[in-house]
Amino acid sequence: MTAEHLVIVDGHHLMYRAYYALPPSMRTSKGEQTNAVFGVASMVLALLNVEEPSSLLFCFDAGEETFRHRALETYKEGRPETPEDFLLQIPRCLEVIDEFGFPHVSDLQYEADDFLCTYARAAEGAGARVTIITGDRDALQLADEQIRIAIPHKGYQQTEYLGPGEILRKFGVRPDQIPSYKGLVGDASDNLPGVRGIGPKTAAQLLQEYGTL
Repeated sequence: MTAEHLVIVDGHHLMYRAYYALPPSMRTSKGEQTNAVFGVASMVLALLNVEEPSSLLFCFDAGEETFRHRALETYKEGRPETPEDFLLQIPRCLEVIDEFGFPHVSDLQYEADDFLCTYARAAEGAGARVTIITGDRDALQLADEQIRIAIPHKGYQQTEYLGPGEILRKFGVRPDQIPSYKGLVGDASDNLPGVRGIGPKTAAQLLQEYGTL
């Protein structure tokens, strides 16, 4: 019997990809902008065809201040403002997901990443295989023999799949070393400082030698 296959989607990542992949001139007959909405629907149909999931879950960010902001006041500072015409399409994107009949989860205190991890580990514990669709490299630490990370390119036509072997070849560290790797290198996208003078190559060498921080 084939194992259940849960696909977990980073909802905002998918919406952003759709928004930037298609021209803002896409509108309804009443003038409503729909490039993100159309793109999300197209990508969902494509990933269903490619992944053939037993079940699918969307995870979203819901609030601008989570427990991480309380731990580090400068967390995610410096990011550009979200385009207003993107924000206006989010409710429509959620309507599309609801029409497909897929569940989605969010909470003001947590990020989509937290749900990606929680549901992936729960499904793995139940014997399912898991594909996480995201562009956030924080998720790489979850990869193992049952969980793989899928980074979509060109809609969902050229998807990059990362398991333990691919992560080791690409970054020089194992998935379980990703938190230490990011602690050394930092993460500019989240405005997280690393260790001064340590870049990706040195971080990988140190972790290959010492294992952990």
